[in-house]
Amino acid sequence: ELEERLTSLIRGSQDTAKKTVGLAMETKPGRGRDEYSNLRQELTRTYALKDVDLAKDSLAGVNVVVIAGEPDSLPDAQATRMKGYLHGGGAALVMVSGMTLNPRYPFARGQPVCWNQVLKPYGVRVNSDMVQDLVSNQQVSLPTNFGRLLAPYPLWVVGVSTRATPVNE
Repeated sequence: ELEERLTSLIRGSQDTAKKTVGLAMETKPGRGRDEYSNLRQELTRTYALKDVDLAKDSLAGVNVVVIAGEPDSLPDAQATRMKGYLHGGGAALVMVSGMTLNPRYPFARGQPVCWNQVLKPYGVRVNSDMVQDLVSNQQVSLPTNFGRLLAPYPLWVVGVSTRATPVNE
């Protein structure tokens, strides 16, 4: 790991032109752009960061578009713009969820993912499901009228190696 960090630092010091990352934050009403402040902070350490509105901004000069969040719908103009960008050799990191988690209770429900129409030609799809494990999961603190209660949260799976294959030894 140290070797990788040193190589990255050396490479970064030799490359004076930063790559440009376009950040398209698709937040729903009631959810602020602040929830991605850590992402923004980390990206600015290595890349030239440009806020992008996919409805109207040009993607010329953007090396990769990072899409964060799930809009309720995707207008045809935005879908067409992203399809053209990707077809022309552009790259994208699409950070979306097919589930909505209740912030107070350990419940989740599926939601449609409008970006799937853009991702489909590349064999990528975000499903409206998730993995849960009722046995091997993380304990979380839930607020109650009597204080905090530690409870198993099956949506935060704890992976345990079986050591059955070279992949998970």
